[in-house]
Amino acid sequence: MREVFGDHRLDRTFSPPPPQMVAAPRWRRTRSLLAHDACLLPLALAYALLLAASWTPDTLATIMPGSLAAGLAGGFRPQFFPALGGVAALFARPATAASLWAHLLAVNLFAARLEYLTTPVDRPVWITSAVVALIACAGPAGLAAAAAVRGAAWCRRRRAAAAV
Repeated sequence: MREVFGDHRLDRTFSPPPPQMVAAPRWRRTRSLLAHDACLLPLALAYALLLAASWTPDTLATIMPGSLAAGLAGGFRPQFFPALGGVAALFARPATAASLWAHLLAVNLFAARLEYLTTPVDRPVWITSAVVALIACAGPAGLAAAAAVRGAAWCRRRRAAAAV
């Protein structure tokens, strides 16, 4: 595996968002760079290559132990449900952990980009930057922050409309 992945330590890395989304969210060049799905291709390609490199003949058997014959013997007893022990053993392999990391980076970048592209123009820049950075680095926590910000904006608009 060292020849495929080098000496990189996956446990010392994190997912930085593209700097433009955080540092210059209102710059027109940022929006034009991120407007096309092609900005996601490098990570998607890296994921595909890492996944292909991590696949071994025993991958499915490690995740989903069992056999079709045992599952059909004596009634219906499903055998091919993922087992936590198998998933843990699979991700203990460096190549599989690298493909998981690339997958998470790609998904977080996709979500951060979507939040960036759908951000209302009246939202303060610092809030946009913070939410996008949180989504890119901590996925679900960032999505919760984005939902909270959008909910607060909705409440503020509703109160303003009721006051009129």
